[in-house]
Amino acid sequence: MHQCAFLSLGLSLFAATKSFSNNKPLTEAEFKATKLPYSVMAYSNKYAHEYGLDASKAIKLPKGLEAIRLTLYKKHYPKGGGMLAFDMYKCSAELYVDKNLNLYWPGDSAKVDKVGDRGLQKSQVSTSQLDQKGKYWVPGPYASMLYDSYDRTIKSGLAKINLSFFGCGYTPSRYTTAQDGLVIWLEKQGGHNYAAIGQGEREISSKDFYIFKLPQKLVDSYLPYARMAAS
Repeated sequence: MHQCAFLSLGLSLFAATKSFSNNKPLTEAEFKATKLPYSVMAYSNKYAHEYGLDASKAIKLPKGLEAIRLTLYKKHYPKGGGMLAFDMYKCSAELYVDKNLNLYWPGDSAKVDKVGDRGLQKSQVSTSQLDQKGKYWVPGPYASMLYDSYDRTIKSGLAKINLSFFGCGYTPSRYTTAQDGLVIWLEKQGGHNYAAIGQGEREISSKDFYIFKLPQKLVDSYLPYARMAAS
């Protein structure tokens, strides 16, 4: 079972997860004592009714986003290729979105269990420090995420997207604090092909992406763990 917390407007976290609303830093001892995988989740009223969850813990999420789960886990790499076996912390995001969004899907099927290179630079993560240029938004610090898999068949009105950070230090940078907030960007169908020219050659824009600002209480409960995992 995942160690998971469901967020409400009053930050009703299950006892398994610590609250960072008082800005008390996570200690190394607390981090080492945390059972993995560690995850936190926020969901909408629509998602609660779809999956039979406690609707009193539902919150208002950005339009088009019905639920999000952020997870920290360890992946084991076996010995091979001249390398010793080792474990590595991984950070991931699972999004449930409105199927009617005009998203770019990095695959030809309604369900893809392992996305190839076509998922490159189709999703991004930034801080919530956005700047407005004309009628569109552009990010401050940001980093690419990777599509791991997606499923457009789970529910009549929902699709599931699994994303991974390049590393727990890239959320979007090792200097990001919980107070900076987090925003996930998903590319729209027909948007500019940033992967073709390289991330540094053109600034990403909300003209080409849906942007989902994550609930601050969710970020407060997750980012300290990602920071500690990256240190």
